[in-house]
Amino acid sequence: MLFLEDVFSYHNFGSICDSIPKFYAYDATNQIIITEYKANSISFKNLIGKSHLSVLFSEVGFLLTVLHQLPMSERTKYSSFVPWFFTEKDKFRTELLLKDLNQTPILDDFDDFNFFEIIRSCEHIWQNNCYVHGDLKLDNILFQRTSKKIYLTDWETFGMGDALWDLSFLLSQLITSYVIENKLILLGRFIPLDSFLDNGLLLRDVRSLLKSYDLSESQFVKLNLFTAVNIIIYVLETIKYKNLGLKSKELVGLAKRMISEPHTYISIIK
Repeated sequence: MLFLEDVFSYHNFGSICDSIPKFYAYDATNQIIITEYKANSISFKNLIGKSHLSVLFSEVGFLLTVLHQLPMSERTKYSSFVPWFFTEKDKFRTELLLKDLNQTPILDDFDDFNFFEIIRSCEHIWQNNCYVHGDLKLDNILFQRTSKKIYLTDWETFGMGDALWDLSFLLSQLITSYVIENKLILLGRFIPLDSFLDNGLLLRDVRSLLKSYDLSESQFVKLNLFTAVNIIIYVLETIKYKNLGLKSKELVGLAKRMISEPHTYISIIK
């Protein structure tokens, strides 16, 4: 993991350095990373639904723009991050997940959903053009109560990748958390995003995260596609050990419409 040398020295990491816990050691053989412990911290997952979270997401969005605009170093530019379901070695894992999806009775209405075709479309528009975190889930963002600072943790998947993937992964985490953890009730087979975001807090969080980015129309369409894929992957992986009930059908329906009707959502998120 070449990037760790850069993180250790904070080479070219600029103002984002203060938001990365210090790395003390890395054991490549056993895949162990020893990092600085941030006492009195809480993950963003435990803050979902709090009214002040949108302010914190605004700072997260700013940190990501800094990360995504960092100049490339010679040592890291060849170390690429690729989502696991893009890789040939994990194709069988994806096939098993898709088989589970097709065998879930409440998802029978989505038999026409060609997931591999969607993955291929993601591969075609993927760009390795900047640094990405690669695993930006809510559990990997900490808020330290004493210092009021935000920390981005778990950098094992760091590398070159697509900036919109980092954003989409976090957006999908937001959506699934509001639906599953906070039991946000969705009605109807397909959920228009304006109704879905009628929750208010979720809409503010999404807009706060994206306000540091000046995304074009085509980038929003791409962001929708990546977000939808991440939502589907979440459902595929989660239904193996957790009964999502009708929420899985609602989430897949939402993802399907995000892909087929992206412009329905763009004006609302903007």
